[in-house]
Amino acid sequence: MRITNGAGLPAINEAPGAQIAEGPAIVPRSASAVRPAGDATTLRLSHAEMQKLPDVDSERVADIKAALLDGTIVFDASSLAARIARYHGGPQ
Repeated sequence: MRITNGAGLPAINEAPGAQIAEGPAIVPRSASAVRPAGDATTLRLSHAEMQKLPDVDSERVADIKAALLDGTIVFDASSLAARIARYHGGPQ
């Protein structure tokens, strides 16, 4: 790309002895790079199906609560806090 200005000064990226390429600035994509129209349809249908699902799986939440209460699942808040801090660049 050649950068010019309105004051008539030489181009900013023009080096002594540099040759400027001629030809189209935009290279067309090959046919294989273009996504088929079916992708958009698939995404639209998938989105519609996802909208039908509840935001929260209440049955799964109840199962997890029961497992926490009976000790099947052990929750370690300090371990979770350390992992969150490490993920976000906090102290190791």
